Amino acid sequence: MNATGSIPGMKANELAPFVAATMNAAKTGRWRFEPVPEDEAASGDRPPNRIEWSFSFNPGASGAVRTFGFSQAQIERLVGVHRFVSIEVRLFLDGQYQTESFGQATVTNKAHDPHLTAEVEQLTRSLTDSQTVRSQTDGRGDAKEPKIPS
Repeated sequence: MNATGSIPGMKANELAPFVAATMNAAKTGRWRFEPVPEDEAASGDRPPNRIEWSFSFNPGASGAVRTFGFSQAQIERLVGVHRFVSIEVRLFLDGQYQTESFGQATVTNKAHDPHLTAEVEQLTRSLTDSQTVRSQTDGRGDAKEPKIPS
């Protein structure tokens, strides 16, 4: 499994292990997920069975809106910063693209945000439960290589 992008409150080298741990917690049968080592990810070597995650921030709607009352900085201190994150996830089996899912989460500036965790778990189940994947496996999540590096 490989993850690109950034999440508030999480260092770049923490993203892939967080996603892999969250995917394994999603109870997807016999599927098991591991992050691709950083040196392999940097070299472009991609395992044939993999899941690729991409995280990106969506722009906020209040960027150019004039407000009267509390400043944006005061509001952020009072209620916290909430950012919209778009998530794209693609599944490859035997080096062949299989399926893709999309999701969004509203996250705060803290690591391991519960909304992000729930969205990653839901997208993981969506990928591993899809009809395309079941036709490539024995229906129980047993791919030819059951360990999917993420």
